[in-house]
Parts: sequence; structure tokens; C-alpha cells
Amino acid sequence: MEYAEGGTLADKIHMTKFKKQKFSTDVILSWISQAILGVMLMHSKNILHRDLKSLNLFLTKDGILKIGDFGISKQLDAMSDLALTNVGTPYYMAPEVCKGEPYGEKADIWAIGCILYELALLRKPFDADSIQGVFDKIINKPPDMMSEELDMDVRMLITAMLDKDPVKRPSIWDLSYMPCINDRINKFVKEQKC
Repeated sequence: MEYAEGGTLADKIHMTKFKKQKFSTDVILSWISQAILGVMLMHSKNILHRDLKSLNLFLTKDGILKIGDFGISKQLDAMSDLALTNVGTPYYMAPEVCKGEPYGEKADIWAIGCILYELALLRKPFDADSIQGVFDKIINKPPDMMSEELDMDVRMLITAMLDKDPVKRPSIWDLSYMPCINDRINKFVKEQKC
């Protein structure tokens, strides 16, 4: 296991909020692009993480993002298979998971969308006083209001990834081809000589 001297994205979010600052759009999209790249690798091997959250995304001292805590991940026979177990952290669970329905890789996309929202707005997209209240909001309500000042690419990504219908939600491959993500993935791969 690697040591991540940079802490977690949750640490960065907490500290940035505490200092009453914001992340730049470039930093946000750089981290999300790295997360998407990592999830692309997992999904290419038919692995669902099932607990993606800011606390499980670690940073090296150089700002390179690493995905951790595969404790409840699941390998499927094929990505077209569906998982049935209701697991994960409530704030990041997709509507289909909250409803106890079968789910697939699009549940990981939802979680990345929640992380993107959290990075951009320094709060969770669905919050309530109880787990049942969180589930109700995830299933029935739009995310808490997004700022008009939010970058257009970030808003578009959040809206797409937090689509309540998993069929309409983009795949990890769809996300990787979006120019604001693709450019950063290509830059990262070139810099890391992957």
C-alpha cells in the first residue's frame, strides 16, 4: 500500500472550506479526470468500487490522485452484470442503490458526480438529518442549488453524472471523451509517461 502524503480529497475540502476559499476549476477538473482515469481501469476489469467518496481519494505529495479502500468493491463476470447488495456511504449512493434495485457501473459514476459537486461547492449535493432523509433527497429531489458562478463544464458534468436515471447517466468512457476531461487525461498521461 502506498502512503499518500497529500491526504484525502475530504481533507482538502474541509481545509478549503475552513479557510473560506475555493478550488480553481483547473484543480477540480484535474482531480476528477484522474479519478475518471482510475475508474476507467477498474471498469475495464469489471470491478465496481461501490464506495467512491472524497475520503477514499488520496493525494500524493505531488498532487497525484489515488483511489483507495477497495474493501467493498465487487468484480463482476461482465460489466453488463448487475450488483444487488446495498453497500456504500449514503451521501454518495446512487438512487438505484438507495431503492435496493440492481445496479452497475453507473453507480460509480453517480459517486464521482457527488465528489465533483463537493469539490466545486464544498458541500454534499444531498444532505439531511437522517440516512432516510438523505435517501429521500437522492431518490426524489435535485441536488442542492448550484451556484450560477460555477464553471459551465463543471455544471454540465455534475448535471450529467447526477442524472437520477442510470440509463441516461454517462458511462466512464463517455466521460473520458468529454473535451474538458479528455484534454486533462491526455495531459496527465503525457506528464506521467503512462
